[in-house]
Amino acid sequence: MNSGQQAAGSGQRANRQRKPPGEPPARRPTLPVRPCLVAACCLLPALLLAADPAALERSAERVGVVGRVRVEPAVVPLTGAVTVSVRVEGAAPLAVEPVRFPDAPGWQVKPAGDAVTAPLADGRQRWEQAFRAVPDRPGELALPLPAVRARAGGRDSAVELTFEAVTVGVTTRLPRAELDDARDVTGPEPPPPAPPSTAAAWLAALGTAAGALVAVWRWRVRRGRAVGPEPAPAEWLAGQLTRLATLDPGSHAAADALGATARGYVARRYQVAADGRTTAELLTLLPADAPATWRDLLERCDLAKFARAGFTPAEWDKALDQLRGQTDRTG
Repeated sequence: MNSGQQAAGSGQRANRQRKPPGEPPARRPTLPVRPCLVAACCLLPALLLAADPAALERSAERVGVVGRVRVEPAVVPLTGAVTVSVRVEGAAPLAVEPVRFPDAPGWQVKPAGDAVTAPLADGRQRWEQAFRAVPDRPGELALPLPAVRARAGGRDSAVELTFEAVTVGVTTRLPRAELDDARDVTGPEPPPPAPPSTAAAWLAALGTAAGALVAVWRWRVRRGRAVGPEPAPAEWLAGQLTRLATLDPGSHAAADALGATARGYVARRYQVAADGRTTAELLTLLPADAPATWRDLLERCDLAKFARAGFTPAEWDKALDQLRGQTDRTG
């Protein structure tokens, strides 16, 4: 193409671009307003999630059962922990099997509380439980999420919901120290108290033992003074006869007292053990020169004691005279 043709083409394009005088300028094309608003509303949640990575969420739905798992925070220091919240919604009654996390290298997962079920509108229920996951190494750690098996609406078969694993950033940075959390400098700690002296314990023990010995000694002295020396058999029998003379001969108490007096005098007079022995056994212990009247008196006391055959006034006086005769013999 020669220079003349190029000049002619340029002139034609210039003529096409010129507009007649008085014609309004052409308007630029614009996008429709309503589609732009719809697109902005759809992209806003995604932009907010991308701008705030404080939590990670996974959701799944199957046969009317909706499950959500929320992991927060998305970035945690090595000394911290993340909270995993598992939530299931479905028709009532809603039963969820115990949630078990799969083996997760780098994590230690434990329940942070018991599962809670709450009613919702339209005959639905919500089941929720929280878990605590503690990392044991830094880096981008994958945290596998558990599969959830639930029975909604009283169905016999369970619905299983699975969730894609999340990746949590574990850093080695320390938590930021705030000025308000600072504490005043305290003084030196006091030394631990000195151990108690064993000498004081020994002195206390010796004092207690000495006090106990003194108390026993004083008790024995008082007891010896109160008891006094044993009287002679004749003196003892005289005192008992004075007491027996005041009793009613026909009463059982009088017969028992007479038998006890006779046995007590025999034991003291002949130095034999009368307690726990029958009359026949006691008589065999007496010497050959013992009066024969002891047999009649002791057997009559046994009759009054075991057969409840009381003494008549004449028999009572005769028994007391027999005992007085023994006093006269030994007096």
